[in-house]
Amino acid sequence: MTKLATRPGKIALFIGGSRFHGHELRETGFRSFVRDDAPEFQLLDTQINLETRQLTYEATINLLARHADLVGLYVAGGGMEGAIQAVREMAAGSRVVLVVNELTPDSQAGLQDRVVSVVLGTPIRDLATQLIATVIATRDSGMARMPGQRFFPSEVWTPESETMR
Repeated sequence: MTKLATRPGKIALFIGGSRFHGHELRETGFRSFVRDDAPEFQLLDTQINLETRQLTYEATINLLARHADLVGLYVAGGGMEGAIQAVREMAAGSRVVLVVNELTPDSQAGLQDRVVSVVLGTPIRDLATQLIATVIATRDSGMARMPGQRFFPSEVWTPESETMR
């Protein structure tokens, strides 16, 4: 986000709620990166959107209206459809880098019309395949033979990604 922004400015972050562990981890990593590697950007207080389209839409409209220097928006959980709609309606796609999680029809359309800059995806198919294999191996061999950690490659989609054409 900080490399795609045309200038330093404010960045907003949405999470579903403070009890979503995955969202908390995304927030922590994002804040750490901005603090350590992009101090010229100002990260606003985290917005709680309860993973809803309408709340995210209204909050995004409010942020865009209040902060002329808003250059980035990261929706680290659900509700991205509202941010996409707000950025599109406010014609702010050229000044705001919008990063969302998960490739859906809405985020794919946002990439295609360049309202969304980046989609970060979870490799669900790989996760499910590994989970099923782990369950079967645990049933057959027991827990002692199963390593406890798996790593999966990141999925990053941009407007230039092959599937966006």
